[in-house]
Amino acid sequence: MELLKEELDNEVLPLLRQADLYRVQAARNEVAEAAQRAITRAVDTMQATLPEALPRVADEPPVETQTSPLEPEPTLAARELRINFRDQIWIIRIELANDPAQGEWLSVSDQPSTNSQPQIVEIRVSMAHPFMVSFAQTDPD
Repeated sequence: MELLKEELDNEVLPLLRQADLYRVQAARNEVAEAAQRAITRAVDTMQATLPEALPRVADEPPVETQTSPLEPEPTLAARELRINFRDQIWIIRIELANDPAQGEWLSVSDQPSTNSQPQIVEIRVSMAHPFMVSFAQTDPD
């Protein structure tokens, strides 16, 4: 049995290691439905908890973040949330993307307000990132 195991996992064709890394990906419509449920739940939770959390955040110094908008990308689900923070209106955009070419698991942009636009924070999570494929494909919780 050991000899068979060695042959199935040799350097020329490491079948056992490949099988360990194999995951059956959920169908696109299942992923899209789960993404929609998850993003709705996340925004609902933010609406319920941000009023209590924001005063603590306001006492902290701002964190340096990319100020240019995130590059446009097809999304599975997207939502916006308007909040009042530091005496300004802010828009928080949350997106779940599914582009396998996207190497970042999490992308964040914090765009300063202008005369015509409020402060905009963009948060994008890549559902195609190996972390999400392994742990969060169809379970919205």
